[in-house]
Amino acid sequence: MRDYLIVKVLSEAAFKYKNNLQKHSKSHFCLRTITEKSKLAKSSKNRYNCSRVPLFSFVPLERVVIDSLHLFLRIADVLINLLIRDLRTLDGLSTMTNRKDQSSQNVDEYAAFLNNECKVRFRWYTDKESKKMTWRDLTGPEKMRLFERIEIPSLFPGLSTKADQLQALWKDFLGLVKELGKTDCNASDIGDRCKAWVKQFCSVYQSKDVTPYMHAFAMHISEFISLHGNIVMFSQQGLEKLNDITTIHFQPQQTTVKVRP
Repeated sequence: MRDYLIVKVLSEAAFKYKNNLQKHSKSHFCLRTITEKSKLAKSSKNRYNCSRVPLFSFVPLERVVIDSLHLFLRIADVLINLLIRDLRTLDGLSTMTNRKDQSSQNVDEYAAFLNNECKVRFRWYTDKESKKMTWRDLTGPEKMRLFERIEIPSLFPGLSTKADQLQALWKDFLGLVKELGKTDCNASDIGDRCKAWVKQFCSVYQSKDVTPYMHAFAMHISEFISLHGNIVMFSQQGLEKLNDITTIHFQPQQTTVKVRP
C-alpha cells in the first residue's frame, strides 16, 4: 500500500512539473533505461551495481524521488549504529557474551545521555538466545534530538581524535538535512555538499559502510531538486505518524527489540 501511495503522489507531482520533466529528464535522469537495468540485474557479470530488477518497471525513472524523511532516518541509523560499534569496541564489548562481567563505561554513558539529556527512554538488553547486546531503534523525533544535542568529544573522550571527526560528520549531516527542507535550496550547491559529506564519511569509516541511501544522498539529491524544486513535499512523515498511532491503539503490548550482529 505504501509503495502505491508513493507512486501516485509522484505521478501527480510529475504532471504538475511537466515542463521541468521535459527540460531535465534527458540531462539528469535515465543514464540507463529500466530495460537496461533489468538486463544488467539478470547478468552473471558486469552488473554495475544493478542487483535487482526494478520493482515497478512501468514507472518512468524521472517520476521517482526519494523520501526525505527516510533519507534522514536510514542514514541516521547507520551513524548511530557505527557510533555504538565504536563504543562497544572501546569498552571491549565487540564480542560480548555477558555484559555483567565486562566494563561498559562508554555504552552506559551513551544510554545515560539519551535518558537524561534527550529525554529518551533507552536501555541495553541481552538477548536470551544469542547472548548478544541488543537495543531498540529510536523514533524520528528521538533521533533528531540526539543529533541536535550530542557532543561526541566531551561525551566520549576515549575516542580521541576520531571523536572530532564524528562530531563534524554528525553535525554536517544534520545541517544538510535541514537545508533540504528549505524552499530556496540550491540544487548544485547542495549536490556538491552531499558528495563532500559522503567522502567525509569514507574518510572516517570504510566504503563498505556506505549504503544505497548514502549513494542517493550524494548522487541524486541535486537531480531531484532540479526536477521538482523541493523534495520535502514527498515526505512520508504524515503516513508514518498514522502508522505510529495505529500501532499504539491496536498493538499496545507489542514491542520490538532487534538483535544486533
